[in-house]
Amino acid sequence: MMQAMRRPLVTVAIVTLNAAAELPGTLRSIARQTWQEKEVVVVDGGSTDGTIAILRDPASGVTRWESGKDRGPYDAMNKAAALASGEWIIFMNAGDWFADPQAIEHALRDVPPDADFVIGHHLYRLLDGSMVLHKAADFEDTWSRLRASDFSFRWLSGIPCHQATFTRTALLLENPYDIGFRIAADHDLMFRMRAAGARFHHGNTVVAVYTQGGMSTNQEALCFHEWWRIGCTFGKPALSTRFFQENFRPGVTEHPRRVAEVTAQVRASGLFFEDWYRALHPRDRLVDPVEHYMYVGWKQGFAPNPFFDPAFYVARYADARAAGGNPFEHYLNVGRAENRLTFDWADASRPLAALRGVFDPQREGLEVLIRRIAEMPSDQLARLLAPFAPPPPPPVADENAPPADGSWSLVGGASEHSEGPYPQLGLDAPFRWSIGAVTTLRVFSAKPGRRRLRLVVRNALGGQRLAIGGEGVTPREAPLPVADISVPVPVEVTLDGPPGYRDIEIRPSRQSQPDGVGRHLTFILEAVTLEVPEEARAAPLLGDIAAPLPAPIEAALLKRQDAETVLWEMSDGVGALEGPAPEIGLPHHFRWITARRCRLLLEAPAARHATLRLDYRCPIAGQRAILRVNDDPAQFLRLDSGALTERFRLEIPVRLKPGRSAVEFMLSETTREVAGERDLALLIEDLAIV
Repeated sequence: MMQAMRRPLVTVAIVTLNAAAELPGTLRSIARQTWQEKEVVVVDGGSTDGTIAILRDPASGVTRWESGKDRGPYDAMNKAAALASGEWIIFMNAGDWFADPQAIEHALRDVPPDADFVIGHHLYRLLDGSMVLHKAADFEDTWSRLRASDFSFRWLSGIPCHQATFTRTALLLENPYDIGFRIAADHDLMFRMRAAGARFHHGNTVVAVYTQGGMSTNQEALCFHEWWRIGCTFGKPALSTRFFQENFRPGVTEHPRRVAEVTAQVRASGLFFEDWYRALHPRDRLVDPVEHYMYVGWKQGFAPNPFFDPAFYVARYADARAAGGNPFEHYLNVGRAENRLTFDWADASRPLAALRGVFDPQREGLEVLIRRIAEMPSDQLARLLAPFAPPPPPPVADENAPPADGSWSLVGGASEHSEGPYPQLGLDAPFRWSIGAVTTLRVFSAKPGRRRLRLVVRNALGGQRLAIGGEGVTPREAPLPVADISVPVPVEVTLDGPPGYRDIEIRPSRQSQPDGVGRHLTFILEAVTLEVPEEARAAPLLGDIAAPLPAPIEAALLKRQDAETVLWEMSDGVGALEGPAPEIGLPHHFRWITARRCRLLLEAPAARHATLRLDYRCPIAGQRAILRVNDDPAQFLRLDSGALTERFRLEIPVRLKPGRSAVEFMLSETTREVAGERDLALLIEDLAIV
């Protein structure tokens, strides 16, 4: 008789601090796991809110626990590993839970014996109750891009979280979390271990639901700083610094405590004119002008107010020159108390020299001048400064106004500075080069629905092909047959989804040899235009279209307002109509779900409780789904599977609202289409609302 395979013990570890409200739900989720070989270990930081009473309750399911002061969450996680008896350990925060009762079962299925980590996907639950699927990327790809500092927002979101990561307990005991990190020690551990040769197995299943509001959300600045540290440690420091400064915050290289202290000092001085600075130096991501000035602007010679000339201050005062840092910071710490001059008031040609008529710079400080200007009638101030008035500046866009529809920028993999124009090549406006293995284009779509995005590129290499994809982008590969850079080549892709920013990744098949400064000048993105949305049309129910409908009948069916319909043209992750396919018993049309996450839009004339009847065929054994309708609680479904000749039916209760209802499916697995490029999850034979 064959002996049953031994199943390893899994330790589910929770670290808590005053988590009495959230802990019971997490414990119930663990108790429902079908994987019986498990234990629950809790390390508490000294709670005073009733958490200890929960841990003492024999019905809680907690195997071992301890409570006492610790040096932060990762110190507590190291303590939990020391208490663990399991071969594998996974860490959940109070308030998180497993995605379904078989989450551990499916994650640890077919794990190679030499694996050190098992990673999976997770659902990110927003504060409004909605959930977004975060897919863990292939870890070898994540690692190689980290080593090259080929960063993007998608790359960051593809790093697995600890709630969806199983770690060999012995490995963690030998290589504990670095408690110098407060947010990203789990990422640091994975990359340290990968550098040491650890092996990662991707379970390719949804493991956990991670609730918004954790430490990485509440301490964003520290999170960015720690990601930057990881990027510098395992990647290229210069590229890491540039990416995180440009995309997150200019002071990312400083510890957030230092950033906060200096920013607070400058803001409290009353001598930094935020609106004036922002108007003179607009930046796409200039969220905090004080921070920008303290960590970027002063190095470029920018001034904090119109009365402080940094070049004059440094030239006049030797100790400021010797300090070698920010002249304004020196003035606040030294010069202000001594009432030092900050502007060449003796030069009558300077634009503000007329203000000497209302204050004495030798005896009075800037605070006096600013107060007097604030008290001065505007017409008097205008007359005083009239001889020096500059031409009116161009209007500054309202930063709170939404971006223009179709506005775009290159946020990764492109040259830092614009070049051109080059009229001899027909390039009449400045442009930027694509210089990386992946170029990220960010486009703002102000309208929902399907839209056509048109790119105009100039190709620098013969035989070039561009693979274009991204969230809400219909992937395509575009050949660029023209190698002559003087000829513009149009490329079109389709966007679909809600309004907002879209990050579109463009991967060239080839890169040029580096130029004189090491750049790979692959292609020029000359123009980007976004067309108006295609009008969404309600498709008939699939069971009604065994044959193409005559145009008048189809038009009449599409205009019906007294019945529910499926807005296929506005759905995500669902393919176009195909078939018939008599070889598998499908004499009529059908659709494939082509992604792990898909969304169907239902349109109903009135609110009502209904049943969504789905006739499907499933090529994946053990396929599972999480279904969510509008804001209702999620439903966990296990789907039947077999050969594509087998048909199954699923009836799902739904609550429709008047107008449009969103039905989201989050499926556990997909399979690659034979001799094709799509991922296939489920075949929809018929869909009806009854």
